[in-house]
Amino acid sequence: MRQDGRCYWVTARGKQKCFTFNNNVYRICPCANFQQLLGRDHEEVDLTVGSYDIHTAANPVTPTTAGWYREGGESCRSFCDRGGLTCDTDVHTKFRGADMMQDLESAFGGDLCDQYVDTADKAQAPYFQGTAITRCWVNEPTSNGSKFNCNTVSRTDGNYRFCYCS
Repeated sequence: MRQDGRCYWVTARGKQKCFTFNNNVYRICPCANFQQLLGRDHEEVDLTVGSYDIHTAANPVTPTTAGWYREGGESCRSFCDRGGLTCDTDVHTKFRGADMMQDLESAFGGDLCDQYVDTADKAQAPYFQGTAITRCWVNEPTSNGSKFNCNTVSRTDGNYRFCYCS
């Protein structure tokens, strides 16, 4: 319902997009937990944060322990290699769905994302898109993680990948 008391109605073509964000516009979206959605429980993923800093050329971070890092400007593979660790594809392929993205955001202190987008599989997911409305992209809950790639690079200023090094 809008602030003025009128209903907000939208025709969704294709997949339902409950992640969209508009000030003063509210909508009711169907919710289901992982078990209801997929008929199975989600796989546990380590949410240990290796560093709260964002690695950039101007602010270099070297991974020293296993955990999640925010990396902008090089691939997860080369980032992890620099610290003597490896990009953990097993963790990345299990990481999927907006619920997991919200948990990871909370591990980093929260308030990173205005929207959580889990409607498509992306090679760089999970990643942060720093636009006017910030988006956190994560693979679909039904994904098998096959599109994830440790070698891709986020080259846009203000964007970064979440990399798990082990």
